[in-house]
Amino acid sequence: SPSPLLAHEEAVKIGRELVARHFIHHVTHDHNFEDDNLFYRFLGEDSRKALNAKLTHQCLPRPANDISTELRKAILKLYGEHLSPDGLAVDYAAIGRSPLFEEYVQATAELKRADVKILTRQEKLVFFINVYNALVIHAFVVRGPPTNLFKRLKFFNLTSYIIGGLAYSLNDIESGVLRGNRKPIAAIRRPFSANDPRRVVAFKEVEPRIHFALVCGARSCPPIKMYSPENVEEELTIATESFLEGDNCIVDLERRE
Repeated sequence: SPSPLLAHEEAVKIGRELVARHFIHHVTHDHNFEDDNLFYRFLGEDSRKALNAKLTHQCLPRPANDISTELRKAILKLYGEHLSPDGLAVDYAAIGRSPLFEEYVQATAELKRADVKILTRQEKLVFFINVYNALVIHAFVVRGPPTNLFKRLKFFNLTSYIIGGLAYSLNDIESGVLRGNRKPIAAIRRPFSANDPRRVVAFKEVEPRIHFALVCGARSCPPIKMYSPENVEEELTIATESFLEGDNCIVDLERRE
């Protein structure tokens, strides 16, 4: 029979593999798996309100941008199929009844183990823009659009996915990651504290053009568009220029607004 020492070493090795593959994590994300007086938690038990919290995916993790691109394509197809002829309304109830939406929801499980720390700046831009836009529509389908200011603030603070083992709300993605950890509207603190493990993903500087790429569900929001790591700089500039040239943008030079 194997020695107790060998069995112990194998058990620790398995525990570390579970941490590395984002099946479990230390409760405060401060330790790898160790045989010590430490506590660990399964991802599904951590951010239970995240829309992909209770889902599982057994395959090996794929590149993060491959996952986000497929999610964006699926949600864009659903959105387009249920958009009114005048382009002003979306039948979210019908989206929720679609078999394609069921497939989309299951596919979000892959985000739980996606490695976003290794992404380049351009890859990170595309990944989080795609995921943000898909998350908004996903939440509109299962929870409904917010109907007043308080519900809107709650919606953007609480609507989240687990990505790479950590929960990211819509505000975390927009203000924490893409705006370089700046305070969101009506917030008293930054999204990520100094010890927050998500802070390493945040941009060093604000990327202002994201506001012409992120979709929040309002009529004045830009349309959902396709972004690629190879051309994202040009694509964001085009999205910015298109928005500024549209009917939704009015500039008052006297008031400088």
